[in-house]
Amino acid sequence: MLYHLSYLHQNSPLFYQGSPLYHLSYIHKGDLLFLYTDGLSEAENPEGDMYDEERVEEFVIRNRDLGIDEMVELLAAEVKEFMNGMERKDDLTLLIARVKD
Repeated sequence: MLYHLSYLHQNSPLFYQGSPLYHLSYIHKGDLLFLYTDGLSEAENPEGDMYDEERVEEFVIRNRDLGIDEMVELLAAEVKEFMNGMERKDDLTLLIARVKD
C-alpha cells in the first residue's frame, strides 16, 4: 500500500494515500519521491507502538536534503533502533527518487 501524496511546496517530499497517481505530473526539479510499504509504518517496538506514518513523514522532511543512499542507511538504523530488538512482522519495500534536470 502506498501513502498520502501531497505537494507541500517546491522541493518538498511527496506522500501518497488513496487515489489517483496523476498528481505525479506536479513533481518538480529537486522534489523527492518517497514510496514505502506498510512494513515500514507498521514496524513495532517492544511496547507495541508502531513506527507509524507520522514518524515516516517527519523522517523524510527532516532528512530530505540527504543523498538517497544516506537516507536509506539512516532510516534503516532509525527503524532498527525504534524496534529495539523486535523482529519485523512484514516485508519492507522503499522506492526513493529525486527529480533531476
